[in-house]
Amino acid sequence: MMNLLYRASQLAHGFEVLKEWLGEGGQVVDQDTAQHRANICLKCPHNITGFPVASVVAKAIKLHLSVKNKVGLRVDGEKQLHTCDLCGCVLRLLIWEGQSRVSGHLTELEKTKSPSYCWKLEKP
Repeated sequence: MMNLLYRASQLAHGFEVLKEWLGEGGQVVDQDTAQHRANICLKCPHNITGFPVASVVAKAIKLHLSVKNKVGLRVDGEKQLHTCDLCGCVLRLLIWEGQSRVSGHLTELEKTKSPSYCWKLEKP
């Protein structure tokens, strides 16, 4: 039998991780939008494997992915979504973020270097 206090602490930790990943609003885009974004990233040459990240960042990414999976946020082809070598974002997480949050974090250089078909360039 699982200890209810332990379970509650896990949920509280999960909420904190989601808040860190998605911001104060904690809103994700709908399934169709996430899948549309994933389909674009799956064909993009900037979707790369082996992107080096610091161990602290890797730990945070693993936590975010774990919570994302536990709440059932999945798209087709997800295992082939890796890291965008332009912005350094983990695509399995990024595709679920609100457009205004994504657009607000893009630098001018990232905007310039992104291909014209990149969904991150869409207006919120």
